[in-house]
Amino acid sequence: MNFNNFKNILPNLINICIKTGEYQIEHHKKNLKFKIKEDQTPVTEIDIHSSNMIKKTLNELTPDIPVISEED
Repeated sequence: MNFNNFKNILPNLINICIKTGEYQIEHHKKNLKFKIKEDQTPVTEIDIHSSNMIKKTLNELTPDIPVISEED
């Protein structure tokens, strides 16, 4: 990806960061359901949903770049 491509997708990256942050804030005081990942660390449904929001946007913006997520 060159700089011009990055400049073109930057507004979308900022937007998904804001949307994910708003989702996290909206749900942070709710009764959190969580599970234990294979590495024995906890992950909440909110974490998984937030990760999915970000991955979906990244896959749409940069389909040729693989996305790796901590929650997968």
